[in-house]
Amino acid sequence: MAVIVEDTLWIRCTSDEMYDVAVSLFARLLADGDPLTIVVTGGSAAVAQPKGDRAVATFLSDHAVTGVLCLGDTLDLDALIQCSKKSIPTGVVGQTIDNILTAIKPRMFQRHRKPLENVLFWMVDDETARNALISANVSSSRISSLGFLSPDTQILAHNEDERHRIATGMKTRPSWLAAGARIEDVADLAEAHKTAARVAHRLLMFVAPKDDPIATAGAFRALGLNVTEQAEGLDPEESTQVYVTDGMEEMGLFYRLAPITFVAGTFGQGAAVDPFDPASLGSPVIAGPWQRPFADKFARLRSAGAMLQIASIDRLGDGVAQLLSVDRTALMANAGWQVSTEGVEVLTKVENMVRGRLLRESM
Repeated sequence: MAVIVEDTLWIRCTSDEMYDVAVSLFARLLADGDPLTIVVTGGSAAVAQPKGDRAVATFLSDHAVTGVLCLGDTLDLDALIQCSKKSIPTGVVGQTIDNILTAIKPRMFQRHRKPLENVLFWMVDDETARNALISANVSSSRISSLGFLSPDTQILAHNEDERHRIATGMKTRPSWLAAGARIEDVADLAEAHKTAARVAHRLLMFVAPKDDPIATAGAFRALGLNVTEQAEGLDPEESTQVYVTDGMEEMGLFYRLAPITFVAGTFGQGAAVDPFDPASLGSPVIAGPWQRPFADKFARLRSAGAMLQIASIDRLGDGVAQLLSVDRTALMANAGWQVSTEGVEVLTKVENMVRGRLLRESM
């Protein structure tokens, strides 16, 4: 008679970013319908993070935990010790040498040898962390490099019939997108469009407004631009200079239509959209210096040559003009796609390690 073995996996994360990763991992692990309970703590989780050896021991018992995954930038020695005492398999993901040495001083490595050995796999951020673990007698076979870890990239959906219709109507017109624009951005966007249009006179600007679309369209018209509104059920016409969308509900459509995306808000309020969204759909990014809450993602795109950062808004038109070269945008689009999907590949590595080392097989 088959025996159903049910595991309880505790995912301990130490930041909102790692909580987002935990949510993606949660969904992946439960997708197969195997008997598994997952409890997530830390970051934005509803369940409080147990702190201290007694709290951790109680948590492990109360939830009947059979496996632990520690995600993030803080190594919790109490969790490692209690898991070792209870022989609960543990995996640690995302540690640097500073995190490790903050939790365990080098002179204490031998004292904490058993908790360190109980960790079945370490995925660390740098070679120095790897060497420190090896010096603590952790087998090198249990240590691997992590790389950039991110939640599953949600490839934004779109209506293909609508995309095909608009793209066919545009023919070979060059275009760009201002994503998340506010009313106060209109004058700068209009000036940038006029500057870039000197290089490509048929240039079309899509505007996905964060504010009221009707008011946004009116503000562009007041500056003398020919505007078409999606709200009126119209597609861009040959004479259209600015096409104002219904808002930010169909970003998957407009990222696919526009070969260049300017991320609005990056000159003050903070980025209006996640830059990986356009990058994953082949639309290279232009941004200013105010890049929170996605600063890490912008930095990765910038180092890969997948974005153009400009210092001031009055350089936006020149920036758009620079990227109108098909060859250049193609190279940037490829680099952006690779960067925006890299974190998902690392997430798959973490998922495979959890399945292979922290979960028991049903019998």
